[in-house]
Amino acid sequence: MRIPRARITAPAVHACLFVVAYTYWLLFEKSAHDNSRLDLMAIVWVADLPISVLASFLTLGIGLSVVGRAQIAFAFTVWFVLGTIWWYFLGISIEAWIRRFSKKAGTVRGLNS
Repeated sequence: MRIPRARITAPAVHACLFVVAYTYWLLFEKSAHDNSRLDLMAIVWVADLPISVLASFLTLGIGLSVVGRAQIAFAFTVWFVLGTIWWYFLGISIEAWIRRFSKKAGTVRGLNS
């Protein structure tokens, strides 16, 4: 069985992890969030670090007078979309690193052409 290219796998894994973490957060942790505990959204926040900082600013309402549900939903949507795009480009980078190091070793078997 061949593993799909990283540019497909990385954003797909990100999208699935984000949906699971966000759903879990909505169902169980939204009202009982404890900052001393590492939860699924914290893991996604660290994995999407440049994008999650932007989403955090949008969620906190930096520069805006009122933070409402629509703004929070918009921030999570931006985080999901831009995070998935971010992981697409990281997948391309992963493929380039694999190609680079497998050429040095003399094998290029790990990539699907």
